[in-house]
Amino acid sequence: MRLPKLAQRPMHTDEAIHAIKFGSLLEDFSYQYDPYEYHGPTLNFFSLVPAWFKGTHKLVNVSESDLRIVPVFWGLFLLVLLLSLKPVIPKNLILISAFFMAISPALVYYSRYYIQETLFISFSFAIIVFFFRFMQKPKWYWAMLCGIFIGLLHATKETCILFFAALFLSLFIIWLLHRNNQFFTTCRFKYFVILFFSALITSILFFSSFFTHPQGILDSVLTFKSYFERGTGNHFHHIHPWYYYLKLFIWNNYQNRPLWTEAFFLFFSIIGIGFVFKPQEIKPQTVFLRFLSLLAIIQFIIYSIIPYKTPWSILSAWYLLVIMAGYGVICIYKTIKNNVLRILFMVFVGMGILHIGFQTYMLNFKYDADLSNPYVYGHTSYDIYKVVDAVEKAAQVHQDSLNMYIEIIASGDDYWPFPWYLRSFKNVAYRHDANFQLPLAPVILASPELENQIMQKIYTLPKPGERNLYVPLFDSYLELRPFVEFRGYIVKDLWDKL
Repeated sequence: MRLPKLAQRPMHTDEAIHAIKFGSLLEDFSYQYDPYEYHGPTLNFFSLVPAWFKGTHKLVNVSESDLRIVPVFWGLFLLVLLLSLKPVIPKNLILISAFFMAISPALVYYSRYYIQETLFISFSFAIIVFFFRFMQKPKWYWAMLCGIFIGLLHATKETCILFFAALFLSLFIIWLLHRNNQFFTTCRFKYFVILFFSALITSILFFSSFFTHPQGILDSVLTFKSYFERGTGNHFHHIHPWYYYLKLFIWNNYQNRPLWTEAFFLFFSIIGIGFVFKPQEIKPQTVFLRFLSLLAIIQFIIYSIIPYKTPWSILSAWYLLVIMAGYGVICIYKTIKNNVLRILFMVFVGMGILHIGFQTYMLNFKYDADLSNPYVYGHTSYDIYKVVDAVEKAAQVHQDSLNMYIEIIASGDDYWPFPWYLRSFKNVAYRHDANFQLPLAPVILASPELENQIMQKIYTLPKPGERNLYVPLFDSYLELRPFVEFRGYIVKDLWDKL
């Protein structure tokens, strides 16, 4: 589900921005953490691995697959972590939960997405796994691993502060419920020292770009101010109602499209949480699953309250709910004593799994950039390939070839993901207006609302007798993203050659 056709879907704006930032790291080994945008450095540094493995040192030779293999790897790492929990929870629960996580449409879709979120949930789950292994059997290596992944999480995304808040609150509630239980072992102070310094050193290494940019360490703390302002609604983009995430998973129905829903997992997760909190004999498994339930619920509430919402942000809670869905299926199966009813129940579960698998396939390989896809969010249109193809064909007949001058003029500098798709061109100007100080390019791509400026520049900037006629580069309406039109203009003598 995760590996095939990684390059098929157009690069989202966010993916393209991260890719271009990675280009500086790949070519110059230069990375400076930005406390206002783009999140932490782990995605960029881990992207060096597949590039170096291929022997690639130039961004122009890096493909979408080379970049997206990074979240694919960490998405699979998430499943491996679950398989390592055998000492804590039963094997049948591990297997069914791992299977559910392997086919969840949301988890698969964003495992193929070059953003930080899959790394974030993998690192957060690693913290949980190694912390509980450490509390059960205090060893220096469990403490060190837990600390390393705390550092990695901090160096991945600023929303780590929300995870840590939910983590400590969940642990506190679990301690209140089970403080007389022997699940938590008394640990030596030295182990927490190992944990702390492992986290600190890991975070410093990444934020300082391995000691080449010390300012990044301070910026990793100062960044929380800007992200707090954004999260509390002082950023006009991405503001959604509190029920946004519930609707995302429960019901997405569009004309001439399949019904998209992961209500199957949501329903069984609620059942599983109900079973785990009912009065029962307290075992390590019970404590652990109660903790996962609390962590999922608290995070879901936090992200629902925050006005700033993107569909990938809720994955921190969602993968935990998918695990609890596996527990819900097992509990219902064990509760049913009649063999006929058990068979009927398993048929129902099987139909649910088939529907989930069908959705995962369709959402990732057919409707991967379609507006009906609930996980598509301001995504780049497939029209981008028509635009890039037209520009490349024009360059083939232009005397300067890849050195051909191109102007990209977009309102509000909204020209992404063009820098990724035109990365092989050496002479591209990105502007938010026509800029009469710059010369005219033989090929111009622009927002339609700037057409008057462009026409004025075309017919007033050149001296009399030196004006060239420009004609449309495209013969149809093309969108950069849904409802964001882009137009192309090409000088006529080049059009005639083309």
